[in-house]
Amino acid sequence: MHSNEQMIEIHNLGPIKNIKLPIKQFNFLIGEQATGKSTICKAIYAFDRIRSQIEALLYRLYSSSEQSIASFNLRKRLNEKDNRNIIEDILGFSYYKPQDLSLIYHITSEKSINISVRKAINTPYIDISFNQLMEDKLSELVKKHRQLALNLNKSDNFDFLMEERSHAFDAIKEDVSKIFENNEKTYYIPAGRSILSLFAGQSAVLDMNSIDLISKEYIKRIELLRHDLSNGLLSYARAFLQENIDENVTKETNKIDKYIKGKYINRNGVDYLQIGDVMIPMNHASSGQQEVMWIFNELFLILLKKEKAFIILEEPEAHIYPRLQLELVKFIAHVVNETGSTIFITTHSPYILTSLNLLCYAGVVAEGKNDTTAVSKLLDGNVLIKPGNVVSVKLEQRGGETIAESLLDDNEELKTEMIDGVSNTINELYTSLYDLEEK
Repeated sequence: MHSNEQMIEIHNLGPIKNIKLPIKQFNFLIGEQATGKSTICKAIYAFDRIRSQIEALLYRLYSSSEQSIASFNLRKRLNEKDNRNIIEDILGFSYYKPQDLSLIYHITSEKSINISVRKAINTPYIDISFNQLMEDKLSELVKKHRQLALNLNKSDNFDFLMEERSHAFDAIKEDVSKIFENNEKTYYIPAGRSILSLFAGQSAVLDMNSIDLISKEYIKRIELLRHDLSNGLLSYARAFLQENIDENVTKETNKIDKYIKGKYINRNGVDYLQIGDVMIPMNHASSGQQEVMWIFNELFLILLKKEKAFIILEEPEAHIYPRLQLELVKFIAHVVNETGSTIFITTHSPYILTSLNLLCYAGVVAEGKNDTTAVSKLLDGNVLIKPGNVVSVKLEQRGGETIAESLLDDNEELKTEMIDGVSNTINELYTSLYDLEEK
């Protein structure tokens, strides 16, 4: 899990002028359209991608010439065009790069990564840099793997070379995770899932260059999962666990089938919702089923594999009834608690946040009673959110810039009056109409 010291600073990116946002185990953003919710998610994802790029560049050391190994400069390689283009794509800089941009990700109070824009005669370009402690840690890492790669280059034993490279790659992943204090695998589940999942399987005929990087990666992930889940979640779980399946796994798959009102299967590359003996093509299922199905599928696989994940989930409420919004939030909390993962959710829904509030209160009650068993039994699962583990923020446009205001009060519960301001407006208008009628 990310340490509680982690924080992101965003200056002059999209609608956001100046925001500092801590990152904890549970993170929720609410706000009107164009207030910067997705902007924050993409900034976080860009920093995570830098971690992946560092791993990939170090991997390549082990297949490089001695001259390339000796001259390897990590920061210079990170800022080469191909790597910069990936970060620019994530941040949406295809056409315009704000020259006063500054993004800072604080891994701890002493370690940080920076993304800024450097001025150039023709085209400004982004620059990735690190504070001194991070620079020192990464320099030590490069030195270590540069020497290992040079030593391996002297071997002409192919089997030995392959085995040692495999060990080196494991070491790189572990070393980078220690420096970043984060060993989570990141899943970005974007808005518009129903359309994007229909695109999966058609990438050969789509113009993938016209699709943003986050959507492309989601489509490719779904394409791979379709094959794995062709006979449904329970069938995959049996194969993964080598038939050593317990009642908890069966319970979770039954829950998901109940929530989406059917069982997901795939036949010859086509998604179906199986209801009894009837198979309904997924593109003929309800929009709510299409939107929520792959959320449940991906979350279940994270739970099954006990995988520590950083999950960015946009608008989970899309097209689903308030009751299912509650069950989805509970399922998310269960997965996060069971795996030690981190979740970052954007939403427009007061029901998502009132569901969050319920689980926050459950955490307060459990801590006060020093008893999680009774609370978990009442809520049917390990779904409570411990005090101190949540960030919940409302984004609002004021004076031409986005302001972030915490939704949590001193008791770690949500300020309900801030969640659903439109209800007050509707009530006031209703009262005015009533008064008008009575005149």
